[in-house]
Amino acid sequence: MKKSMLGAACAGLSLSLSAATVAYWPFGSYGAADAGGKGNHLRINGGVTFADGAACFDGVMAKCRTERPLDLSVCTKGLTVECWVRVPADSQAACQMLVEHTRQASAAQAAGAFYLDLDETADAKARAMMKTPAGHHIDDGAKSLRDGAWHHLAFVWDPAAKGDAAGRFYVDGVRQPQNAAHRSAELPKPLRDHLYLGSRADAVFRFRGQL
Repeated sequence: MKKSMLGAACAGLSLSLSAATVAYWPFGSYGAADAGGKGNHLRINGGVTFADGAACFDGVMAKCRTERPLDLSVCTKGLTVECWVRVPADSQAACQMLVEHTRQASAAQAAGAFYLDLDETADAKARAMMKTPAGHHIDDGAKSLRDGAWHHLAFVWDPAAKGDAAGRFYVDGVRQPQNAAHRSAELPKPLRDHLYLGSRADAVFRFRGQL
């Protein structure tokens, strides 16, 4: 079973703008339904099952996205994306997408796209990216998640903060370092597009594990 988070949400996946919840998927008995009351339900076309209060991704054919575009363009005061993730101890050394808000299955993302993923190393470290007008803002997790345990991830995009401090990524409550090669002080506005879970645009970088 997943743990409970302190605050307004329980384990699962949630997105919030300031104090308002945009979407919340606790999985479990809710399945793919949005428990936040905004109707942002998920559409699953194979490869995802629900067990022990979690969504289980097979890493092969999982297709999971919001039924309709998730409008985050109204994000003017900040955005928080958080989830619990469990990565198998035998996870492969390959990029695996956990959450991505995007309009295309390409690395050439539009400004405002963001993702949380596992890097290409055998340690399966988490990282967070926000595409900016001039490049990318990337925070690299320093902790291996390839241990079969539950870990909490949170990405905060705060336009009120200065420069690179606008993007902050936390793993198990600890802020992670920024990637010096991918820093951008320009602040994009999040998009109105589908949110994908467990892959990039239902096509590549599929995740094997649990959310």
